[in-house]
Amino acid sequence: MLKATVYKTLRSKGFVGYGDADPVTLSEALAAGNAVYGKTFNVMVALKALTYFEDGNLPNLSVTVQEQLRKTALEVKLDRLPQTVGRPGITRRDSSQ
Repeated sequence: MLKATVYKTLRSKGFVGYGDADPVTLSEALAAGNAVYGKTFNVMVALKALTYFEDGNLPNLSVTVQEQLRKTALEVKLDRLPQTVGRPGITRRDSSQ
């Protein structure tokens, strides 16, 4: 879900609310992306997507929201992401069986 939302959402609607996200919560979401999608999930691409506002109607996001998203992304410590393990039934490999 995070991968699809972050990678494919080019509308500001999908980003409103993320600006208020706590960095720990974002770290947990990124760790969950790793657990669900495995090696196909690129944390850096997800963080970059949260801070790029040139496509779709993303330039319409307020400067305040853009700055908050950038700040939140910068506060994520990639070397300290929580260790999360996907459960059967929610991981990508389980859903294809």
